[in-house]
Amino acid sequence: MRALILAGLAGAAMLAAVLVMSAVTWLWLGGFDAGAASPESRLAAGAQRIALDHQLELAEAAAGSPPAPTSKSLIFGFRQYDAECAACHGTPDEPRALWARSMNPPSPDLTETPTRLTAKQLFWLICHGVKMTGMPAFGVHRTDRQISDLTLFVRTLPNLKAQDYQSLRATYGPAPKPFSLTPNAACLTAK
Repeated sequence: MRALILAGLAGAAMLAAVLVMSAVTWLWLGGFDAGAASPESRLAAGAQRIALDHQLELAEAAAGSPPAPTSKSLIFGFRQYDAECAACHGTPDEPRALWARSMNPPSPDLTETPTRLTAKQLFWLICHGVKMTGMPAFGVHRTDRQISDLTLFVRTLPNLKAQDYQSLRATYGPAPKPFSLTPNAACLTAK
Protein backbone atom coordinates (compact mmCIF):
# COMPACT_ATOMS: atom_id res chain seq x y z
CA MET A 1 0.00 0.00 0.00
CA ARG A 2 2.81 2.37 0.92
CA ALA A 3 4.54 1.70 -2.40
CA LEU A 4 1.33 2.54 -4.25
CA ILE A 5 1.01 5.86 -2.41
CA LEU A 6 4.67 6.72 -3.12
CA ALA A 7 4.23 5.81 -6.79
CA GLY A 8 1.13 8.02 -6.97
CA LEU A 9 2.96 10.95 -5.36
CA ALA A 10 5.94 10.49 -7.69
CA GLY A 11 3.61 10.41 -10.69
CA ALA A 12 1.83 13.57 -9.52
CA ALA A 13 5.19 15.32 -8.98
CA MET A 14 6.35 14.31 -12.47
CA LEU A 15 3.09 15.53 -14.02
CA ALA A 16 3.42 18.85 -12.18
CA ALA A 17 7.03 19.18 -13.39
CA VAL A 18 5.99 18.48 -17.00
CA LEU A 19 3.19 21.06 -16.77
CA VAL A 20 5.54 23.70 -15.35
CA MET A 21 8.18 22.96 -17.99
CA SER A 22 5.53 23.12 -20.72
CA ALA A 23 4.28 26.47 -19.45
CA VAL A 24 7.81 27.88 -19.27
CA THR A 25 8.55 26.61 -22.79
CA TRP A 26 5.29 28.13 -24.07
CA LEU A 27 6.21 31.49 -22.52
CA TRP A 28 9.80 31.27 -23.77
CA LEU A 29 8.66 30.58 -27.34
CA GLY A 30 6.40 33.65 -27.30
CA GLY A 31 3.10 31.92 -26.58
CA PHE A 32 2.03 34.84 -24.39
CA ASP A 33 1.98 38.21 -26.12
CA ALA A 34 2.75 40.79 -23.44
CA GLY A 35 2.39 43.70 -25.85
CA ALA A 36 -0.38 46.21 -25.22
CA ALA A 37 -1.26 46.57 -28.92
CA SER A 38 -2.76 43.10 -29.15
CA PRO A 39 -5.92 42.10 -27.31
CA GLU A 40 -5.71 40.14 -24.08
CA SER A 41 -6.34 36.43 -24.28
CA ARG A 42 -9.76 35.38 -23.10
CA LEU A 43 -8.08 33.27 -20.43
CA ALA A 44 -6.12 36.23 -18.99
CA ALA A 45 -9.09 38.60 -19.20
CA GLY A 46 -11.39 36.02 -17.61
CA ALA A 47 -8.97 35.27 -14.78
CA GLN A 48 -8.55 38.96 -14.04
CA ARG A 49 -12.32 39.58 -14.13
CA ILE A 50 -12.96 36.68 -11.71
CA ALA A 51 -10.24 37.89 -9.33
CA LEU A 52 -11.42 41.51 -9.43
CA ASP A 53 -15.09 40.58 -8.96
CA HIS A 54 -14.13 38.47 -5.94
CA GLN A 55 -12.07 41.31 -4.44
CA LEU A 56 -14.99 43.69 -4.91
CA GLU A 57 -17.38 41.24 -3.23
CA LEU A 58 -14.97 41.02 -0.29
CA ALA A 59 -14.75 44.82 -0.16
CA GLU A 60 -18.54 45.07 -0.05
CA ALA A 61 -18.76 42.52 2.74
CA ALA A 62 -15.96 44.08 4.80
CA ALA A 63 -16.78 45.93 7.98
CA GLY A 64 -16.64 49.69 7.95
CA SER A 65 -17.43 52.24 5.30
CA PRO A 66 -15.59 55.01 3.49
CA PRO A 67 -15.63 58.36 5.30
CA ALA A 68 -18.99 60.13 5.03
CA PRO A 69 -19.15 62.99 2.51
CA THR A 70 -18.77 66.56 3.70
CA SER A 71 -20.23 69.70 2.13
CA LYS A 72 -17.00 70.12 0.12
CA SER A 73 -16.58 66.47 -0.94
CA LEU A 74 -18.02 66.91 -4.43
CA ILE A 75 -15.72 69.89 -5.11
CA PHE A 76 -12.62 68.12 -3.81
CA GLY A 77 -13.57 64.98 -5.74
CA PHE A 78 -14.04 67.04 -8.91
CA ARG A 79 -10.62 68.66 -8.52
CA GLN A 80 -8.91 65.28 -8.17
CA TYR A 81 -10.83 63.78 -11.07
CA ASP A 82 -10.19 66.73 -13.38
CA ALA A 83 -6.47 66.76 -12.61
CA GLU A 84 -5.68 63.06 -12.60
CA CYS A 85 -8.53 60.90 -13.91
CA ALA A 86 -10.12 62.78 -16.81
CA ALA A 87 -7.48 61.88 -19.40
CA CYS A 88 -8.16 58.16 -18.99
CA HIS A 89 -11.87 58.23 -18.14
CA GLY A 90 -13.17 61.32 -19.98
CA THR A 91 -15.32 64.26 -18.95
CA PRO A 92 -18.79 65.30 -20.14
CA ASP A 93 -17.17 67.93 -22.39
CA GLU A 94 -14.01 66.07 -23.48
CA PRO A 95 -13.48 62.48 -24.58
CA ARG A 96 -10.72 60.34 -23.15
CA ALA A 97 -7.25 61.29 -24.35
CA LEU A 98 -6.15 59.57 -27.56
CA TRP A 99 -3.37 57.72 -25.77
CA ALA A 100 -5.84 56.51 -23.12
CA ARG A 101 -8.12 55.05 -25.80
CA SER A 102 -5.25 52.80 -26.85
CA MET A 103 -4.82 51.26 -23.39
CA ASN A 104 -5.32 47.52 -23.22
CA PRO A 105 -7.62 46.75 -21.59
CA PRO A 106 -9.32 50.08 -22.25
CA SER A 107 -10.20 52.27 -19.31
CA PRO A 108 -13.94 52.75 -18.92
CA ASP A 109 -15.49 56.03 -20.02
CA LEU A 110 -17.05 57.05 -16.70
CA THR A 111 -19.14 59.84 -18.23
CA GLU A 112 -21.49 57.54 -20.13
CA THR A 113 -22.00 54.52 -17.95
CA PRO A 114 -23.23 54.67 -14.39
CA THR A 115 -20.95 52.58 -12.27
CA ARG A 116 -22.26 49.12 -11.41
CA LEU A 117 -20.17 49.32 -8.25
CA THR A 118 -21.38 50.30 -4.82
CA ALA A 119 -19.66 53.16 -3.02
CA LYS A 120 -17.64 50.68 -0.92
CA GLN A 121 -16.53 48.75 -4.00
CA LEU A 122 -15.59 51.89 -5.92
CA PHE A 123 -13.71 53.19 -2.88
CA TRP A 124 -11.76 49.90 -2.74
CA LEU A 125 -11.03 50.01 -6.47
CA ILE A 126 -9.72 53.60 -6.32
CA CYS A 127 -7.68 52.83 -3.20
CA HIS A 128 -6.10 49.60 -4.45
CA GLY A 129 -6.08 50.08 -8.23
CA VAL A 130 -6.22 47.18 -10.69
CA LYS A 131 -3.17 45.25 -11.84
CA MET A 132 -2.36 45.13 -15.56
CA THR A 133 -4.84 47.89 -16.44
CA GLY A 134 -3.07 51.17 -15.83
CA MET A 135 -5.42 51.95 -12.92
CA PRO A 136 -3.11 53.13 -10.12
CA ALA A 137 -3.57 52.48 -6.42
CA PHE A 138 -4.50 55.97 -5.23
CA GLY A 139 -4.26 54.79 -1.62
CA VAL A 140 -0.50 54.94 -1.97
CA HIS A 141 -0.63 58.74 -2.18
CA ARG A 142 -4.09 59.76 -0.98
CA THR A 143 -5.92 59.82 2.33
CA ASP A 144 -9.15 57.91 2.87
CA ARG A 145 -10.95 61.29 2.90
CA GLN A 146 -9.55 62.17 -0.55
CA ILE A 147 -10.48 58.76 -1.94
CA SER A 148 -13.98 59.10 -0.50
CA ASP A 149 -14.37 62.52 -2.16
CA LEU A 150 -13.22 61.08 -5.49
CA THR A 151 -15.62 58.14 -5.09
CA LEU A 152 -18.53 60.52 -4.58
CA PHE A 153 -17.62 62.53 -7.66
CA VAL A 154 -17.19 59.44 -9.88
CA ARG A 155 -20.64 58.21 -8.85
CA THR A 156 -22.07 61.65 -9.76
CA LEU A 157 -20.22 62.01 -13.07
CA PRO A 158 -22.67 60.18 -15.41
CA ASN A 159 -25.39 62.65 -14.39
CA LEU A 160 -23.35 65.76 -15.23
CA LYS A 161 -23.85 67.58 -18.51
CA ALA A 162 -21.00 69.29 -20.35
CA GLN A 163 -22.08 72.74 -19.12
CA ASP A 164 -22.19 71.47 -15.50
CA TYR A 165 -18.63 70.19 -15.79
CA GLN A 166 -17.45 73.41 -17.44
CA SER A 167 -19.08 75.40 -14.64
CA LEU A 168 -17.26 73.31 -12.01
CA ARG A 169 -13.98 73.85 -13.84
CA ALA A 170 -14.59 77.61 -14.19
CA THR A 171 -15.58 77.99 -10.54
CA TYR A 172 -13.11 75.67 -8.81
CA GLY A 173 -10.45 75.01 -11.43
CA PRO A 174 -8.45 71.84 -11.56
CA ALA A 175 -6.32 70.83 -8.63
CA PRO A 176 -2.63 71.60 -8.81
CA LYS A 177 -0.53 68.67 -9.99
CA PRO A 178 0.32 66.59 -8.11
CA PHE A 179 -2.86 66.96 -6.09
CA SER A 180 -1.40 65.46 -2.95
CA LEU A 181 1.31 63.08 -1.94
CA THR A 182 -0.12 61.81 1.32
CA PRO A 183 1.34 58.32 1.65
CA ASN A 184 -0.45 55.18 2.69
CA ALA A 185 -4.16 55.75 3.17
CA ALA A 186 -5.68 53.56 5.85
CA CYS A 187 -7.71 51.73 3.18
CA LEU A 188 -4.52 49.96 2.06
CA THR A 189 -4.04 48.33 5.43
CA ALA A 190 -7.68 47.55 6.19
CA LYS A 191 -8.66 43.95 5.56
